[in-house]
Amino acid sequence: MTAQVDLATVIDIGAQKQLFIDDALIDSQECITRTFHPFKRHSDAPILIPEKSWERPYILYVTVLRDKDGLMRMWYTNHGPLQPPGHEDHTQVCYATSYDGLHWERPSLGIIEVNGSTQNNVLARAYKKSFYHRAGSVVYNPKEPDPARRYVHLSQRPDGSCPSCSADGLHWAVDDQPIFQPSDAATLSYDPRQDRYFCSSVSDVDARGFVRRSIEITETDLKSWRDFQTVLVADEIDDAGAPDRIGRLRSILDYDNPEHYHTELHHMVAFPYASYTLGIVTVWDTTWHTQSTPLFAGGKDRAIVHMQMTWTRDADWLDWNRLDPREPVLELSEPGAWDCAWQLPPHAPVQVGDELWLYYVGSAALLCAPRTHGFGLPDRGQVPPNGVGVAKLRLDGFVSLDASPRGGTF
Repeated sequence: MTAQVDLATVIDIGAQKQLFIDDALIDSQECITRTFHPFKRHSDAPILIPEKSWERPYILYVTVLRDKDGLMRMWYTNHGPLQPPGHEDHTQVCYATSYDGLHWERPSLGIIEVNGSTQNNVLARAYKKSFYHRAGSVVYNPKEPDPARRYVHLSQRPDGSCPSCSADGLHWAVDDQPIFQPSDAATLSYDPRQDRYFCSSVSDVDARGFVRRSIEITETDLKSWRDFQTVLVADEIDDAGAPDRIGRLRSILDYDNPEHYHTELHHMVAFPYASYTLGIVTVWDTTWHTQSTPLFAGGKDRAIVHMQMTWTRDADWLDWNRLDPREPVLELSEPGAWDCAWQLPPHAPVQVGDELWLYYVGSAALLCAPRTHGFGLPDRGQVPPNGVGVAKLRLDGFVSLDASPRGGTF
């Protein structure tokens, strides 16, 4: 008798690598354990911090791309008020380059005047309250027929997110009309396999007693877009792990109420990899919520933020899966270290030889908290700098299948 094949489950392997992230290609297994392998820090210190006279005190987003000549190009969103206190908040996109990916130069661009001089590495600048340049997901599309639109990132206006486009990644023009609603967590991705753009944003979903930030995705041609669909919501497994994760960093909390502990998903970067689309999502373990009595931070959540991996085989990027167990992509550092409180990965890892390098922004300040080990105490010398770090992983080394000491088969 000929076996009947369910065509809906057939996977075209082709010449692509097949990772052990899921069981789609495994018929049976015995005495086998799936192991997730996290990225490892390159060093205990950030590789770039805001230290120039024209730079704002915080780095929030970062993108690193490698060009065909091997040059590493970094765009980082730099924001916050300058002295004196009360000076109006600005946001600006800055640019840096490196050939080894570890030591970065700030070229003098001569594009934007700051403090009376254009001798700086700022390529875009605006008032945060009226317009928000963000370089958290700069993408390069070599197939774009218009050279002036081959580099793209999203800029945020009060009425929505607008594509900003460039031919060289330095001189940017912002489209006149927003393409979708405002979001403080919008990331743009490009899938060269399908020549399609996708955008990840944030939705608010009622789940188990809280309005939880959740991940939503849509496809866009940078002029129009489909309706966003919520694709990932924090579940009971996330909530169950929150007390232990919060407890390890309890010494940095400025507000701690176990009755308010819950988990949210706030930010995801997605990127094609082998036969999958992989995602790195930020997991917020919150100790307080806007539905509770407002605190002195103006009604914002407190959150410890770490990164976890997601994946899909869906060409439309709507059917996403979480790994089990829910291991962090990179362990948060010990309390007091520069990236102990939150980590943000606004872009895909960069391949360097036989390794993947993940550039991320870290902070010792609890997200949305005005005073912790973080930025509230700069005059006392107690504040590890907010900045950009890098962590490394063996190429294709996300997951392994491991046998017991007596062996195993699959």
